[in-house]
Amino acid sequence: MELSPNVPSGTQEQILRARWDAAIKSANTVTDQALKVRLDVAKDRVVYFEKIAVGAGAAVTLLVTFVGSHSSTFRPRWLFRSALVSLVLAMITAMFRNLRYPHYLISVHEREAVKAIRGREETRLDYVVAVRPSDMRTGEVVDAAKMKKDFGDVFKALDEKIEAFDKHQKSTWRYVRCGEVSTLVLVMAGMIALVALAWLNF
Repeated sequence: MELSPNVPSGTQEQILRARWDAAIKSANTVTDQALKVRLDVAKDRVVYFEKIAVGAGAAVTLLVTFVGSHSSTFRPRWLFRSALVSLVLAMITAMFRNLRYPHYLISVHEREAVKAIRGREETRLDYVVAVRPSDMRTGEVVDAAKMKKDFGDVFKALDEKIEAFDKHQKSTWRYVRCGEVSTLVLVMAGMIALVALAWLNF
């Protein structure tokens, strides 16, 4: 971000230094907050689908046990099989969803972390170009054109990383979302079939 040339150099340095410090602080704060929120939400969602998987497994166990002792009077058979298959598939899709969800969270966190680093380096470049401090290794004034070129390469690499994490995030989210929807639909189908069985047989 360029400043007006009419601003005194000392004031420019103070403004840009303040922006740089604020960008570092903001990047750290946003990263920490985002991580905390995502971890809390992730735990809740994982527990929720774990309960669905456990519940579906328990229902299958009880269903098989009950039918084993009432096989001669339990009708219709196809409805029983439908309920059994739906609950088993719900258990599998819930476990699949929980298997993929951590990969989604990691990609989201890594993407936000790289974006924060890019913002920090961008404000650093603004500061160096405007203030032109001395290079601690050579004692000479920093070459602004060379710095822009070097930082341009860094920004390009960071942008490529952001794009890669974004693609991975979208890909894993599709798997997670598919697992969630499939689990909920299958559980509802299994419960409806069980209610229908109870209605017809009791």
